[in-house]
Amino acid sequence: MMNRQDLKLVEKTILAYTNPFKSVEKIFPLVLRNALEVDDIKLIGIKNRAQISVDLLKKLKDLGYFLHTFDKQSFGGRAVDVNLINPVTGRFMTGSSSGTAVNVFLGINDLGIGTDGGGSVLGPALSLNLYGFISKLIDRENIEKFPESISTDGIKFRTSVGFITRDFETIENVVSNICNFKKYDNKKIKVLSESKLYDLENKTNLEISISQFPTFHSDRRTQISFLQEKLQEFDVIIGNEGPIDCEGMGDTVFGHFDENTGNIQANGNKGLIKVANICDATALVIPNTRFASGNILICKSTINDINKLFQVANLFPIYQDNLTERYFRDLAKYIPLEFGQKY
Repeated sequence: MMNRQDLKLVEKTILAYTNPFKSVEKIFPLVLRNALEVDDIKLIGIKNRAQISVDLLKKLKDLGYFLHTFDKQSFGGRAVDVNLINPVTGRFMTGSSSGTAVNVFLGINDLGIGTDGGGSVLGPALSLNLYGFISKLIDRENIEKFPESISTDGIKFRTSVGFITRDFETIENVVSNICNFKKYDNKKIKVLSESKLYDLENKTNLEISISQFPTFHSDRRTQISFLQEKLQEFDVIIGNEGPIDCEGMGDTVFGHFDENTGNIQANGNKGLIKVANICDATALVIPNTRFASGNILICKSTINDINKLFQVANLFPIYQDNLTERYFRDLAKYIPLEFGQKY
């Protein structure tokens, strides 16, 4: 008899075939056979890019994660995907790892793997209240084989690989195994935040400073200079982001034309998520109770600093939206009974 776990796994593949938001590019249904050998199997969706290596998937396979889908992505790495919609807002989906985030949000996959140049993992994740993480330490040997790219506003960068999940426990488990950081120590952590952190202020091992951050209207070079300077002084930097692409369209291709389009771009409410990778930093986005909004935690890309980042991240409250779970992750919503049909 099929157990509840097996049924859930089959439902995820059925939903991938249903593809209600056109976010799936290719399905690997034979992943269902792995359930015969692996308890509590987890499914992966990836952005179909060469910067994500087979070796990374092999490491994740050892943790019980198996490839399930190739995901749609925005054309040319745009920061919005004009070919996909955000399932909640009906607006253009945030890019460029757009389909990867949607497929995690819907429950088709448990883990999404994307690439991030100027916010292409962190932005899509936060636009759907998901967790997102990028670091130069993920798949480093493979990433370094590729040449530098140039952003739409003329800045050189090297892509990072990143993860997207629905819950904090999953992203911490995957990152701790892939980046080999150890949990935790009690050493003093110097934190810079742009607002008071009431959940963190009584923690004795944190030394928190408050400072004004660049606004969403600041250009990317201003944000880069700010972040590079502050990373030399602080262990973890905490910014506020969002609501992502709800009040505007945070995309340089659109925003570069004139003052009006520039203001609409700024109202996409993307700040440090656009520059964390360009500064060769590691970053984690943590959603809060507001839609498409949350905090970004940034540190230098070393194992010791990532350890500190997650030590701070563990102090943030975890929010679960039950309506989202019931509405978007119920297979019956996508394959309802038709007239005259019965269970």
